[in-house]
Amino acid sequence: MLNEETLKTRRTGIGGSDAAQVLGLSRWGGAFTVWDNKVNGVDKQLDSEAIHWGNVLEGVVAQEFTRRTGLEVVPQDKTFRSEKYPFMIANIDRQVVGKAQGLECKTASAFKASEWSGDELPDEYYIQVQHYCSVMDWEGCWIACLIGGQKFIHKFVPRNEAFIKDMRESEGDFWNNYVLTKTPPEISEADKVIIAQKNDKLLTPVEGDFDAAIRLVKINAEIKQLEAHKKLLENTLKLRIGENAGIEGIATYKKIKDSVKTDWEALCEGEGISGDIIAKYSRIQEGYRRFCLKFKECAD
Repeated sequence: MLNEETLKTRRTGIGGSDAAQVLGLSRWGGAFTVWDNKVNGVDKQLDSEAIHWGNVLEGVVAQEFTRRTGLEVVPQDKTFRSEKYPFMIANIDRQVVGKAQGLECKTASAFKASEWSGDELPDEYYIQVQHYCSVMDWEGCWIACLIGGQKFIHKFVPRNEAFIKDMRESEGDFWNNYVLTKTPPEISEADKVIIAQKNDKLLTPVEGDFDAAIRLVKINAEIKQLEAHKKLLENTLKLRIGENAGIEGIATYKKIKDSVKTDWEALCEGEGISGDIIAKYSRIQEGYRRFCLKFKECAD
C-alpha cells in the first residue's frame, strides 16, 4: 500500500500512471490533475474498491503470468529514476528475471473486456508501459490482466522508440514549464478540481465568471431536456415490454434480486441501546465542498 513517504517521492517526478494524463489521453485526469499533485500535494482517491482489489490481486496475477509463460518475475518495491531524464520516474510491478523486460499487473471489469481483445490495450496502459520502458531501459514490457475475476490475458508490448521520444518531449515540457514554475496548465474535462476551503469570502464577479456561468446554465438546460427525452424513450420501451422480460437485442426490463437493509435506528431503540453507546461507536464523516450554481439568468 502507498504511504506518505512513497507519495512524497512520487511528487518529485512524472510516473507511469501520470504519463497518459500529461499527454491528455487518460480517462482519469488531465495535466492539471498531475500538476495539482506535484505542486500542491493533492492526491487522487487511493482507497476505492477497484484500487483495493487491484492491490490485493496483483500477486495472484503475477503468479498466474509465471505459470503460463514460465518467466520468473520479482517485485521491485522502490522508485526508479531516469538518469538522463530525471523528471521521469517509475514504480514498476515486476521485473522479469534475466531479461530487459517488466510486467505490469492489472485487473478489469468484465464490462471493459472489449478494451483488451486481440492486440487492443487501453491507451493509459500502453503509455504507462512505454514510460517504464524509457525509465528502465527495457526492450518491452508484459502486461497481464484478470478480467471480471475469471478471464486471464497477457500480452507483450514492445518498446516504441518513436513514441517514447515524443512522450519524453511532452513530459519534459510539462515538468519544466508548468511544475517547476508552479504555473497551472489549462484544465480539461478529465480533470477533477478539488481545492480545500480556507475562508468564507465571496469574490466579486468579473466578466469571465459571467461568461462561464452563462454557458453552464445553457448546458444544464440542454442536459435537462436530453434527460427528459431519455426518460420518454425509456418509458416507451418499458410500455412495449410490459410484463415480459424485454425485447430481444433491444432492451431488458427485469426485476433485480431483493436486498436486506437493516434499520439501525429502530434496532437500537428496540434493543434498548442508549445514546451514549451509540455515540461511542459513531464517527464524524468529514464534509466535502459542493459546487452549487447560483447564477440563474441566461443572456441570449
